[in-house]
Amino acid sequence: MKIVFVWRFLTPNRGDLSSSPWNYLFFPGGACVKIDISHDLASKEKVSIFNEADLIILGGGGLLGMDKYLPKIDFLANSFGHKLFVWGAGSNWYQPPATLPRLGNVFQVGLRDHPMSESYQEYPEGLAISSSYLPCASALHTYFLAYWAARANFHSGSNVFANDRKASLKILVSVNDAGKAEHGFGSKFFDQLENLLLNYPAFKYQLLGNSRLQIESCLDAIRWADIVVTRSYHCAYWGSLMGKVVLSLPTTSKFRSFSPLATGYHSFGSSDQIIERLPAVFAESLKNDRFHDLANSIAFYRDSLSLNCKAACLAYSKLDLEEYFSMFYEKYSDLLRKDSFAVNRAKSTTEKLANELKSAIIDVSAASRRAGRNFIARD
Repeated sequence: MKIVFVWRFLTPNRGDLSSSPWNYLFFPGGACVKIDISHDLASKEKVSIFNEADLIILGGGGLLGMDKYLPKIDFLANSFGHKLFVWGAGSNWYQPPATLPRLGNVFQVGLRDHPMSESYQEYPEGLAISSSYLPCASALHTYFLAYWAARANFHSGSNVFANDRKASLKILVSVNDAGKAEHGFGSKFFDQLENLLLNYPAFKYQLLGNSRLQIESCLDAIRWADIVVTRSYHCAYWGSLMGKVVLSLPTTSKFRSFSPLATGYHSFGSSDQIIERLPAVFAESLKNDRFHDLANSIAFYRDSLSLNCKAACLAYSKLDLEEYFSMFYEKYSDLLRKDSFAVNRAKSTTEKLANELKSAIIDVSAASRRAGRNFIARD
């Protein structure tokens, strides 16, 4: 048995490094191979590996819409589509590209762009129809599980948050220092922020990059913060998974791909707009603790986790490894017990599991309606 993972990992970017299910699934010893997408996938050596594979998992990361990856993804789809699982890949463009990979005949396509998002509307209809919504696999990291378990235990049977009004706030400014220089915040922004904080002497802010760091260091910094200001997609995603207030300054379409369940997420057209908005955000954050409404603040995480567990169930089933899925899922089962996803520990057919994964978009629809939003499902 062989499972091949293809994504961008020859990079200092912690978000890309953490985006593949490689980091979170487990299989029999010696079964897994990883290949960086920058390599020549059509080489004799790589083709031999793909031919021997029982499953090829491509993603995550912003692989779609980048010219350098288009022929590689097309090659995998055309040559090995029957065993190719696109997992949490997403849009990453300034303007919608003229050409995107042809994935209509692929075993499973899970895009991290939510169907209600602006970026999803820019996909060609054929690609959108053949795909399901599947957020980045990093939602499977057990850090989030421990974080929310602690929150739920602290919240249980107590109204403590109602009386816990902060006298100060902590702001995390996250930059994509693994990317282009223009994808950072300029010196003007930091001058404006420091001048603004002169009016709030008890407030603190901290700067975080996203390169050459362990993911736990990034998550510790996000956990510390009350408000996250960022130009890093994964910092925005991880902050939203923790229910934080996230203010982003987009670099590409990936910042316009978020689910409406990420209720604390907001994007802006300029750093000046963020500075203008911050006093109102400060006032709202001092007035309300978002964690008092635990069900609302945890909703994006539970949805992202549930969808990734469904994808894992489908992958393990295709490999006839249901017992491995049971072991994988056990750590998440308590938190997801009340979710719509009930684990079938008996052997299930691939067709049934594919329908379960694709029906997940309907689960999001129901959650969105409960949040007072209209949802148009495209299955």
